[in-house]
Amino acid sequence: MIRLVIVFVALWFLGTSGASANDRFVPSFPKVVFDSWVQKVQAQVAAPDEVRGPTLIGRSIVRTYDTNEGERKLELHLTHDGQIYDVGEFLDLGPLADTYISRNAQIIAARIIWSSLAKDEAYLRSVVASNYVAVETSFLGSKEAQLLQYVRANQGLNPGSFYLTIDEKGPVLASDAGNTRLRVRITPTLDLLLQGQSVLYRDYLVSMLTTHAGQPVNADYEPSVFYGLTRRGNSFSYKLPQIEYYANDRAFTKRANAGHWVPTNREQLAIPEGRIAVLVAHRWATLALPWDLRYRDLLVDPSYKVELAVEGKEVEKHTLVGESVIERLGTLVGQGLPAYYNTLSAKKGETEEVVVRGIWMIRHPELAYEHIFRITDTFMITPQGQYAWIKSDIRAVLAVRMDHIEQLKAPVAAPSGEPPIFRVHVNR
Repeated sequence: MIRLVIVFVALWFLGTSGASANDRFVPSFPKVVFDSWVQKVQAQVAAPDEVRGPTLIGRSIVRTYDTNEGERKLELHLTHDGQIYDVGEFLDLGPLADTYISRNAQIIAARIIWSSLAKDEAYLRSVVASNYVAVETSFLGSKEAQLLQYVRANQGLNPGSFYLTIDEKGPVLASDAGNTRLRVRITPTLDLLLQGQSVLYRDYLVSMLTTHAGQPVNADYEPSVFYGLTRRGNSFSYKLPQIEYYANDRAFTKRANAGHWVPTNREQLAIPEGRIAVLVAHRWATLALPWDLRYRDLLVDPSYKVELAVEGKEVEKHTLVGESVIERLGTLVGQGLPAYYNTLSAKKGETEEVVVRGIWMIRHPELAYEHIFRITDTFMITPQGQYAWIKSDIRAVLAVRMDHIEQLKAPVAAPSGEPPIFRVHVNR
């Protein structure tokens, strides 16, 4: 009987303690900081976890705690297989905040707030160590020293002490607690968003394209504002920012009684390799767009396959079968981001096949990274005399950081009039 009581008490403690018994952390996240915070504030889970929404490499949940400092809500970021890779304060900023301050900037700000309140000084230093975080206070010293002094001088800091705003340089996390001034300027980049672990994103993409190929992925996204997308009835066009020799503008209209898009600026080339090269270019160039805007008017062989090689410490090689592989690539990697395609060559082989070589590039203007794919598409003649797409050989370099190239960063729209202020709402 005594043993049963001990087991019951142990199970109850695990179910109501600050950390769930099922929590797993990626190796790059300092679990000890989270566990130390749980003990320091005597955090107890007060409600079931709530799903916040998708993130770059998985999803995030909101967990509510009862603590000796009052109710706290944290946002825990999980990889696709459920490991915690980031922790931040849950920011309830109101419905207009996303219009002015990107979700990526909010995630970074939430991490800085939580680490400031956790008061683990070594971790707080690491959180703001990036060159893309700038700190301004009335204290002296390095940015890390200034932030630490601000936290020490304001022992009563709580989530409601902070607010977010924006100026001509970008998002700003601010606080005016204790008549002292704190301004943390954030320039979102992939490396900053993932706390220096951008390899997590690369590994996520490879895993979802190969190991988890049958797992559904979220395709609910809008085209980036950088597309310059124009829709009119049964037609659409876009004009991307110019990049060297890449074609940056295309236009399409709906084919009558079909549902396929037809390029309105389609070149009329007599030779098969020229015609096929044009169709291939439209296919890849629109692959990052939402499903209903993708050009798909290509004959695909039932045995179509992709030979995928991913560059890294070692080259990873995978064989994937089915046209759905291409659609999945567009959804996972494209995500409505600016996508460029450039044809390198189109040749007809000795056995009548047509081989088209090109480069497909996806660029994220805000987070300053890009994916680069060198692609060889092969077409063969069917018994009916048509050219069918049978194979794609793809060599990929994923999540290439471009944050060191100043002109590639997304411009920030300067606020008109008084800059907006979004305060963190809390229940206390």
